[in-house]
Amino acid sequence: LQTCSYMWDPVFDSNVNPPTMCTGFAQNSFSTAPSTSTSNLVQLVDGYSVYDCQIHTDKTTNTQITCYTPVMLESLYQIRVYVNGNLIPLYQYYDPKQATFAPSLSQTPIISGIIPRSGTPQTLINVTGAWQTACYSRDLDGCSEDNNPLITRVYLGGHLCNLINPSTSAPYTTLTATNLECNFEGSEVGLFNLSMLVSNQYGRTLANSNLFQVSGSEQLYNFQSYAAITSVSPNNGSTQGGTVLTINGQYFDDSTQYPIQINVGDQPCSILNKSLSNANAQTITCSTPSQPTSTQNQYH
Repeated sequence: LQTCSYMWDPVFDSNVNPPTMCTGFAQNSFSTAPSTSTSNLVQLVDGYSVYDCQIHTDKTTNTQITCYTPVMLESLYQIRVYVNGNLIPLYQYYDPKQATFAPSLSQTPIISGIIPRSGTPQTLINVTGAWQTACYSRDLDGCSEDNNPLITRVYLGGHLCNLINPSTSAPYTTLTATNLECNFEGSEVGLFNLSMLVSNQYGRTLANSNLFQVSGSEQLYNFQSYAAITSVSPNNGSTQGGTVLTINGQYFDDSTQYPIQINVGDQPCSILNKSLSNANAQTITCSTPSQPTSTQNQYH
């Protein structure tokens, strides 16, 4: 191994990913199948815990590693780097005291409110909290300096929640360090957690605990998306079943994991056809069952 010199800012109080600069890193860090013997590994270590720092390969070269820190307890962590499976010893650090990381709640962006808490995909969502910046682009007045933090992403699960209205190329509302609006870009129906990424030392947001709900499958979430039924026809039919229902709506999500099911009076309605290519105008037809023993009349 070559002698390693860390070009490191003073100790960060944050929950984000400061970049590590070091000579002698693995030359094949862009491998599509990296392993401990052919690539780099960064770990954050204190006296009790070890956390892997996820390598950001797009910003990793033979002189620089950038990684994303995981959720961590507040402590002071030593940054340890493995190159081609070999741990760089501390005596090869320029200054081990500068190769440290200190996550702190005081530097963690907070989400304190989400309105609405449920809606169809493409819903406009208002988010309140404290995320240390009103900047989302370097092109804005007061945001051009590299040391100004930016809101880099807003997510609902794995989907983008877009700050910018594509029709106007402007934010949906005036963005501040405590308030924003974003549009849920996905078309998926399900349970999600809203989060943000803020650059510099801030990183991923922490949502207040009162925003979370528990699903029937014991999944924590703070936003639920659902499909919308716009019409059902006909509204009556034979007690012996066989009536073909046409159900129109939006965002009928028919995944392998969660296939579409239709019940009439708690009995399955046999699906005949599905036209789902346009998420905003979908149609399903099904054949009704015989009259159930109960007198309930419901669609779900």
